[in-house]
Amino acid sequence: MPSTEESQGGKQSPDHGQEPANDQPETHRTPIGSPVQEETPTVGETGTDKSPGVNSEPPKTKGIENDGLPQTSPVQNIQSSSIRASSTPKDDNRDVPGDDIAGEIIIPKRSPRHVRANSILRDEDLQNEMTPLLESEGSESYVALEEGLHRQLQASSRSRGVYGWFTRTFCSTPWLSWLVLTLMVIILLILLLVARNLPMLLDQAFVSQLHSVSVLDINDSGLTVHVVGSTYVDYENISSRFYGKALKVIALFIGGVTVVPHDASRVFVSGQGIKRAHALNVYPPDISVDLIDHRLTEYDFISDALFIQDSLPGIVEDLMKHNRSTPLPVTVEIDFTSDITTKWLHFSTGLVNIHEDTIISPERMASPLTVETIDLDLHNDGVALNGTLILEALPMKLALDSVDWDVAIADCDGKPSHLGVWNSAPFTIAPNKLTVVNVGGTIPRVPQHLLEPCKDGQTPFNKFVVKISNEGHLDVFISAAKTLQNSQNLPRWLYNILTSVDVNIDIPVESQGGLSMGNMLTSVEITSMDVEFLKASSGELHLNTSCEFNASMVLPILKNDFEANLSEWTSSVDIHDGNATVGTASTVLSSGLAIKSEHGNTTSIIGVLKRWEAKISDGAYFGDLFSGWINEQNSKRLPSLDADIEQVKIESGFLNTTLENLSIKNIKFGREFELAHETSGEAFFDWLLREMNISISTIQLIQSGKSWVHFGIEAEISNPLPLNLQLNEEQLAFAFLFEDVEIGNVTFDSLSIPRTSKRTRVPAHIKVSCSNFEERNAAEKFVSLVLSGATNITVGAHGKSVDGHSGIGKMMERIQIPEIALPRLTFAHPEDDSSKSNQELAHGSPFLIEAIIHILTSEVELLVFNPVTNQQLIVDLLSCQAIYEGQVLAFADNAGVMSIPPGIFHTKRIPYKVGSGMGGDILRRTLNGELQVIVKSDMMVQVDNFTGQVLLQIKGVTAKVRL
Repeated sequence: MPSTEESQGGKQSPDHGQEPANDQPETHRTPIGSPVQEETPTVGETGTDKSPGVNSEPPKTKGIENDGLPQTSPVQNIQSSSIRASSTPKDDNRDVPGDDIAGEIIIPKRSPRHVRANSILRDEDLQNEMTPLLESEGSESYVALEEGLHRQLQASSRSRGVYGWFTRTFCSTPWLSWLVLTLMVIILLILLLVARNLPMLLDQAFVSQLHSVSVLDINDSGLTVHVVGSTYVDYENISSRFYGKALKVIALFIGGVTVVPHDASRVFVSGQGIKRAHALNVYPPDISVDLIDHRLTEYDFISDALFIQDSLPGIVEDLMKHNRSTPLPVTVEIDFTSDITTKWLHFSTGLVNIHEDTIISPERMASPLTVETIDLDLHNDGVALNGTLILEALPMKLALDSVDWDVAIADCDGKPSHLGVWNSAPFTIAPNKLTVVNVGGTIPRVPQHLLEPCKDGQTPFNKFVVKISNEGHLDVFISAAKTLQNSQNLPRWLYNILTSVDVNIDIPVESQGGLSMGNMLTSVEITSMDVEFLKASSGELHLNTSCEFNASMVLPILKNDFEANLSEWTSSVDIHDGNATVGTASTVLSSGLAIKSEHGNTTSIIGVLKRWEAKISDGAYFGDLFSGWINEQNSKRLPSLDADIEQVKIESGFLNTTLENLSIKNIKFGREFELAHETSGEAFFDWLLREMNISISTIQLIQSGKSWVHFGIEAEISNPLPLNLQLNEEQLAFAFLFEDVEIGNVTFDSLSIPRTSKRTRVPAHIKVSCSNFEERNAAEKFVSLVLSGATNITVGAHGKSVDGHSGIGKMMERIQIPEIALPRLTFAHPEDDSSKSNQELAHGSPFLIEAIIHILTSEVELLVFNPVTNQQLIVDLLSCQAIYEGQVLAFADNAGVMSIPPGIFHTKRIPYKVGSGMGGDILRRTLNGELQVIVKSDMMVQVDNFTGQVLLQIKGVTAKVRL
């Protein structure tokens, strides 16, 4: 029995009768059955047989697609590999194509067979089968045939369903086909438009935020950075609503993408004045981005950033040339290639260039360093400097050892010129924390070319000092010294930059709350001071002043031997009370200072301030200040000064130059300066009045009334101060108080107190007012004490304004002296009565000089003094007693009215009575002698229209006892 041979099936071409697609060598196939005569169709059938056994289309073999055409018979799709035969006729050696097997070979009829259970073939199908493919006696061939038919019927059913739906839907309704085609074209156009503008649209829709970039490590090649950020998708930010809606829909289909970089991302930098240069290479990891609207994608990765060391110095040099007070446009470009992957798409982007334009503001270009403290040590050979710098918080961790720095300042052309060498101590930068950097160095003698004027007239060194004093900035150039230590302590790329480029840093210098003179001033001796008040039409107070002084100070900047002279000094000063300007002053003539320090001890300063003009706009403030000073009260409102030095010539061992246009802000005076006057523990005003030794030389009555009297006086004083005071046409007025009751006032017109050792005459006006009982009682008590020669009189005073609007008036209104110990007043007598004056000085009474007691007639004669030169005094002696060691020697009551002319006057004899037996004995024993007695009297005194009661108690009156 011949062996069964499997049919070999290969890939078939779609065209009928073509060679196999795999181009294998042709082999002979054994025909499955003999051809028979084709039956004639019956009446009523068309010429084309629609049965599964007859089909003109070639079947598709395994591996070949059917181009969308439906299969009309499951038999045609039976694969040749599933057909088995027990024998094959060998009368025909020609090759039979696979298509012929399915479409042309006719098998004779056989009796019908019953199908097996669960078969998809019905009995009717087998009964009606006109062309069975094989006739086999074994069951194996039948089972194979049934399984093949089972598979092909399932595929045919599906094909017929899709084809039928497509035919019914589109072929039968052409307008729907056109609609679908139109929609597909529109969608394609939208996709093309979106793709064309995709970079711009994504730039508008993506909101990226860089939360932090931390430097994890610094090595010789670059940095290792930790990047944390996020990207938020908001298609509503797109300016075109059409594109925004389109991207929303597209993003729903795409979902998210993953960007997979191929290699390093190259970063290029360019900008205004900056040549385009390859700065660094960055190696980012794969990044996934969610494209759906209103989704937030967070990323957190660590990447290496390697610097291109050949380009870095050039970039830094270009950056340093830019004016950092103006914004800097910068362009950052990133070139990279990557793969974009999604769930169903993977493609390579090729070379991508991300172009970002940004503007760096002046604030971001500011130096991250701030000078917290500067400790200078001036000496004759140079300046030693130690400072503390504060480095702002940076997102990095870095430890640096000691570094040597070459420090330079700009010359006339703006190029660095060496000034000194500084050294920074080792320091560590912690992430996001302030860093303290300690630096120290020296500045030897300043090079001469830095002290020569530039085209604008200022020297480079002057510009350097001006920026420190006026702007609070230390503007220097620094570069790392090319030393072995630096090359070992610095990363290679950083060493290359810092040694090849002079980096211009502008470091803010903290003012530390101003310059406190009070904390440094130990003593001040004013050797000469001139104050001249000028008449001002406005409410300001104008004055000229000059001053010479010797001061001792402890200056922190002087720790060694140092001498310097400051001459040709002209400046202006603004005087501040907090934020308010209360006055100004400026030099008319130049001033100077001589400074000398020995071994870091107290520095002596000799100062000459010549002719300063001052304008006081707030007289009330200075009144409060002066009042607190003379009362030795600590003021809470000490002034501060802002000084603008127009010019000062400095001559010292390491620097000889003229500095111009300097500013020293917020000069403060501490509490120590308030007590700089020496009064030996005595209150200043008490000491001043005592040292002035006031003597009343003239009293004239000007006018009077029943409740007031006005005198013009002239006093002689000594000037204990090195002060020359000139009021010119201004007036000073004080109200004086006794027992807290105002009893009168004194006014000085055009006061002039020269600086001299001679006595000076000072005119004044005194007005006593007694408008009520309280004032009259206080005034009478005060006059009684003065005429009694009392030594413990305490009065008060406060300034008054004469015209109410002048600057000096506003100042006087704020001056208050609550307690003044009134010194003993003396009154000048005629020259021929100098002996009487001596007696007055002995017991202190300006009114009663002596008394003569006549024992025989029991009468007493008084020697009195009337200081009013143009008015007699009318005295009504109500009572009088003479007391010696507690015993009343004599007394008189209602002695009568006496008229006392100006000057020294002997009264008439006044009858008296002996007080006691002891008193008579004392008088008799003292006959032709003298006693120092206490005189008590009660009298009414009338001066013109004014009358007052005077109670005298005069100690130490000389009483001569005569027969």
